[in-house]
Amino acid sequence: MIRSLKEFAVAHRRAVLMLAHAAIFAFVHWLAFALRFDVSADRPFFIDMHPKYVPLFAITLALALSIKMAAFAYFRLFSGWWRYVGISDAVNLAKAATISALVFAVAAYLFLSPFGYPRSILLLDWMLTILVVGGLRISIRALRERQLWDAVAPSARRVLIVGAGDAGETLAREILSRPRLNYAPVGFVDDDPSKHGSYIHGVRVLGGVDDIPDIAARLNASEALIAVPSAGGAAVKRIVEACNRAGIESRTLPGLESLIDGRVSVSALRKVSIEDLLRREPVRLDERAIEGLVRDKIVLVTGAGGSIGSEICRQTARFGPRGIVPVSYT
Repeated sequence: MIRSLKEFAVAHRRAVLMLAHAAIFAFVHWLAFALRFDVSADRPFFIDMHPKYVPLFAITLALALSIKMAAFAYFRLFSGWWRYVGISDAVNLAKAATISALVFAVAAYLFLSPFGYPRSILLLDWMLTILVVGGLRISIRALRERQLWDAVAPSARRVLIVGAGDAGETLAREILSRPRLNYAPVGFVDDDPSKHGSYIHGVRVLGGVDDIPDIAARLNASEALIAVPSAGGAAVKRIVEACNRAGIESRTLPGLESLIDGRVSVSALRKVSIEDLLRREPVRLDERAIEGLVRDKIVLVTGAGGSIGSEICRQTARFGPRGIVPVSYT
């Protein structure tokens, strides 16, 4: 029964999300009235207010629902996965809530003035919409990340991730989302002192490359994953030497150009080769030429559902394309 309901919800995800949001919006509007007029102590689930406001609540509920549903649909907030909520989703949520509140305020001024519509409800409804909807989305993502951590087997290999940049963050996310890789990230290593002590996906940045022997011994790490695709041969050699002193294995990500070309997966870690030690210096991209290539153009990005594809979408957006068409194979 539960499986059938889950399959139905996935198959009709957009409709289910719209119904869920409508219920949330109705609750928020009720809560705004309840806070404005106080909830009766002996009847906590009803609003103790003057009878003249009862029909006003019913009218404004229908108006608020229609405006909010239209605003949230415009910002595509019924299409995303809550477990992947990010900064862009939070910004769109704030925009949708603010625009719907402004439109509702204009409608209230034009049509509800004779009813004495309290202006404080507008502010309460706006604030509660952001807090309740945003809080639910963040809670679902936090629950998913907790489940991913719990799914890591106790026998998983304890690894250090060398590089607390974009590649390191992507690698940690990939490891946590794929328990079958049998890795458990126990710490980050980065030579940037400003990153020391910070956390990425719940994993702490513990020190620099020279600290690898001490960190590996303290955390019982058995392997180091080098997530610095742009590092030169000298930098890779220094990291490998630190791993050798610690008595742990070292694996590396492929070059950044291979990741972008899609020839390998982020999870395709391999042992450090002589080519890595002889790696040329990082290539500086001609951003002006890239901008000339994509500005005012519609760009198709395949594999956009993955971590690399989504990063390409974000990077491409910096150069002013007319539109980005993400395509995913899953």
